[in-house]
Amino acid sequence: MKPEAHGGDLRGMAAASGRDPASLLDFSVNVRPEGAPEFLRAALLRAMSALAAYPSPHAEEALDAAARRHGLPASRFAFGNGSNELVHALARALKKSGAPAAFVVEPAFSEYALACRLAGLDVERVWGGIAAPEPRSEREPASGLTGTDRLPIASAQAVPDAFSERKEPRCGETENRRDGAAPDPAASTPEERASTPRTPSHAPSETPETTAPASGIPTAGLASEAALSAARPDGFGEASPEPDPLLAALSGAPAGSAVFLANPGNPSGLFRAPDACLRLMASRPDLIWIIDEAFIEYAGPEAEASVLRRMPENGVSLRSLTKFHAVPGVRLGYLAASDPLAAAVRAELPAWTVNAFALAAAVAALDDASDFADRTRAENAERRAHLVAALSGLPGVEAFPSAANYVLFRRIGAPRDLHGILLKRFGIAVRDCSNYHGLEDGTWFRAAVRFPEDHRRLVEALREIGQEMPNDMKSWGKETFPMCGERSHGIPSPLSPDVRLAGTRRPEPETPSSGGFARPLARSPLRTPALMLQGTSSNAGKSILAAAYCRIFRQDGYDVAPFKAQNMSLNSGVTATGDEMGRAQIVQAQAARVDPDARMNPILLKPHSDTGSQVVVLGKPVGHMRVLEYFRKKAELWSTVTEAYDALAAERDIVVLEGAGSPGEVNLKSHDLVNMRMADYARASVLLVGDIDRGGVYASFLGTWMTFTDAERRLLAGYLVNRFRGDASLLGPAHQYMLDHTGVPVLGVIPYIRDLNIPEEDMAGFPWGQNADCGPKEPGTLDIAVVMLRRVSNFTDFAPLAAEPDVRLRPVRRAEEWGDPDVVMLPGSKSVVPDLEDLRRSGLADRILDHAARGKWLFGICGGLQLLGDAILDPDGVESAAPEVPGLGLMDLRSTFAADKTLVRVDRAETPLGVPSGGYEIHHGVTEHGPSARPLFLRTGPAWTSEAERVCGYVSGRRWATYLHGVFDDDAFRRAWLDHVRADVGLAPQGRQLASYDLERALDRLADIVRENSDMTTIYRSMGLK
Repeated sequence: MKPEAHGGDLRGMAAASGRDPASLLDFSVNVRPEGAPEFLRAALLRAMSALAAYPSPHAEEALDAAARRHGLPASRFAFGNGSNELVHALARALKKSGAPAAFVVEPAFSEYALACRLAGLDVERVWGGIAAPEPRSEREPASGLTGTDRLPIASAQAVPDAFSERKEPRCGETENRRDGAAPDPAASTPEERASTPRTPSHAPSETPETTAPASGIPTAGLASEAALSAARPDGFGEASPEPDPLLAALSGAPAGSAVFLANPGNPSGLFRAPDACLRLMASRPDLIWIIDEAFIEYAGPEAEASVLRRMPENGVSLRSLTKFHAVPGVRLGYLAASDPLAAAVRAELPAWTVNAFALAAAVAALDDASDFADRTRAENAERRAHLVAALSGLPGVEAFPSAANYVLFRRIGAPRDLHGILLKRFGIAVRDCSNYHGLEDGTWFRAAVRFPEDHRRLVEALREIGQEMPNDMKSWGKETFPMCGERSHGIPSPLSPDVRLAGTRRPEPETPSSGGFARPLARSPLRTPALMLQGTSSNAGKSILAAAYCRIFRQDGYDVAPFKAQNMSLNSGVTATGDEMGRAQIVQAQAARVDPDARMNPILLKPHSDTGSQVVVLGKPVGHMRVLEYFRKKAELWSTVTEAYDALAAERDIVVLEGAGSPGEVNLKSHDLVNMRMADYARASVLLVGDIDRGGVYASFLGTWMTFTDAERRLLAGYLVNRFRGDASLLGPAHQYMLDHTGVPVLGVIPYIRDLNIPEEDMAGFPWGQNADCGPKEPGTLDIAVVMLRRVSNFTDFAPLAAEPDVRLRPVRRAEEWGDPDVVMLPGSKSVVPDLEDLRRSGLADRILDHAARGKWLFGICGGLQLLGDAILDPDGVESAAPEVPGLGLMDLRSTFAADKTLVRVDRAETPLGVPSGGYEIHHGVTEHGPSARPLFLRTGPAWTSEAERVCGYVSGRRWATYLHGVFDDDAFRRAWLDHVRADVGLAPQGRQLASYDLERALDRLADIVRENSDMTTIYRSMGLK
């Protein structure tokens, strides 16, 4: 690498790899992977209103904010266009003040030396060390990192000969390099090294030197906290008999010189406790100590980890606001120093070096008093432990402990240009550390802490490369270099069995979970391609479109499965194995031509009140929970969701996921397990669906996009405009607006599709369910009214009737909508007793009773069957506190709620019409019948051994009732029943099928329409296919 090359050059890496920059997985830049916190994004958005005005010339608002935060005068601060600009300004100021030299504690950020050379300062280097973990105490912290006492604290080691002989060339001079890399400290012979004059200021102390065998690369041990705390120079307690080795390395440094020390170190991640830094400053008050605390927030709470608020006159604290807060594109940093030095640095900076956005970000970050820092630090600690453990598990890899958001690792015997192989073959960028002094042999790399799935991708890529290495290179590496798990240089190797980083835990081994699925420790980087449909609102059409893409992928030859992590719906069905799941996912499974599987809908919520639901997990009810109780349960349910997804995805070529509600519901984001969190886990390409029929669809797109984090925005492949009526070409300007403002294209305009007759999750998907005013009754038609109970479930039972041309199907929610129906349908209910009370309060119960008294037709399904009976008993309080409630009294039935739910598929049931039907049962009730209610529907098959077990429906004259959901799906039975009713009310039977409730044909029609109106090429490409 070039001496001053850095990570994060997306454009350069994209050119080198031949890939789109957005497709790269970038471990080379140390930035919080979620992107900027919401409070910063809001500040940047507000700053847009100030674009027409100049910002304050010297960032005065930021200076005041820094003073408020740190309790120091504003005159002691300087702000710049990133801390990098301040490093250069500081070097110029130091040169003008007469500093004789600058000493850089290596390995270190190359910009320190570059800035000093450009300013005309002599640059010399001292070795700061590479960490090795020290044994942990028996005490286990509760979680995360809560203070500097739990971090790896490092001290410098004496500089090895090969390193101490080196002196930085002056500006304009060049060093001898091999292959364009930094000089090899082991390149010279022992005789040449012996004849080379030693640099007095770098003379080694009596501390033993440590170098890696056969490599010439220096390595330093980890000083214990006890040793560091014992080293207390005057002013900080008693003097220590063991001075800091760094002081010995700097013993010849001329007075007035500057020392650049990163804390935590970059790339090492080494952290010096603030007391240790202050002791260094007190021991050499004649030196200017520049402590670069760009990553200090990761090391611990700012007040405990930083020296800034206790800094002496000879100290400078450099701070970056872009690493921890993930806004490197804004460019923002500051320093704190003595009044004269801070003024000298500000004098080196031009006016308006901090723009309006950076100024707004500075004030927001410095004034932030939320728990953002604590949460981010804890998340980083857990992820960092995962990365260290994952890397350490690879043969030939040593991963070193870190106090920051990156990990230094060494790939022993790495193939030449491992960095380039990762980039070109896998689209993964790591930081090649060969331009860090002391790490030039091509085996050292730095990886930023990202999400666990990203870590797995990196590790699997490294594993694959390692498996392809020639056997002789593998054995050479093992013989020549110490491997993971061995002891090297007399220091415990990282994450050996007796060593762990404080505040971290190892990933668990692969074991079966309570849900029955094995959770893999490391999954393949080749994730199952996935597409996810999310919406700007509920009822945007996600369910139907998910079914459409399931069928499209199936038609294109892919083995596909649907998945919805959490479904809140009273519209459910039963699988062949007796598991309950959302009806929408059952339809999507049919679109994919696979059997419904409870893993496709691991969590089903069936509301029974405004604040409570029955919770069904992997097809089985686990209890009733109120909202807050369920939110607390979500943390453990996340593992159930991911295990179900992993097991399902491992069996398929593609998974089509569906979100719930809207990902833009910011109040629910912290508890999310069904929208963007699930998309990120699956690495799914997200299509955001908006219903243009409601109006405001583009504002909804834009508003939802603005709530996404940077990581979430990277998952968004495009927008889908749904239910459009008209000429789609008229939408062109709006689509260009979305592309210009969000960088995301509209990938489809789906027309309003009439007469589709595919069950949706929400009743708004059915034309008959939207409006009670269905127009006047046509001659020769049956008027069928469906009483829409407040807690109605499985209303899709009646969708097939809507397809019949001689049926007027309409919902009835209020007594005023009753009219004079020929047939009244009572659907299922999740809460039968409360719905019965609602019917009585609303006057609908009186309408039903009057309808029955006039000898007209009634048909009840499931909960509707229970409503028609004489009594509803609930001795266990499943639905009601009352042990017995009178029903409508229209059938001689008594239903008793049971704790266990009946979940049964009925492939065939005999009926009195001579035509069988079928369906499925989902109910808690067990019903007994009297003599006037005769058995009507009888299950057939070997599973039903007695006549009593066969009964699943009853009849009393024109009052029919059954537990069978889906009873009208069968075309022959539906027509036979309609003709039976027609004849009874004086209408001529049709005598033939007029409509086919052919779901297969409807799904093919849907897929054809969606395919024709979607950019399938781009959608496939976003998934890494075709």
